[in-house]
Amino acid sequence: MDTGDDELYDEDSGNESSAEDEDELSISLEPETSSREKLDTEEFHYEVLSTEQIVQHMVDCIREVNTVVQIPPTITRILLNHFKWDKEKLYERYYDDDQEALFKEAHIVNPYKNHLHLRIPDLHPEQKNARFA
Repeated sequence: MDTGDDELYDEDSGNESSAEDEDELSISLEPETSSREKLDTEEFHYEVLSTEQIVQHMVDCIREVNTVVQIPPTITRILLNHFKWDKEKLYERYYDDDQEALFKEAHIVNPYKNHLHLRIPDLHPEQKNARFA
């Protein structure tokens, strides 16, 4: 080999670790109390609800929100479902300036909007009789 090749091999390639690097590595690998262990030691209190209890909770949420927003209960339920039953999120969006966008996003007809422009087509006399016969 000539001296140019020796110089290439003498340089630190960065692949080898020195004793200092190994000390730093071993320090960082020492076991610490992980968040998973912390969660295991904490106790979470929960209660399994029956179907009736869930329905009652949903009805209570609808009533509570209805006392604030004053819209039909069915629309309130749809909005709560849209916001995954997060009342605070619903309140924030409802009292935002763009209620029309809220109803559109939830795929609901705005109950405050005048819908007189919607026209139900007239039925022909034959269709009226056939429909009610």
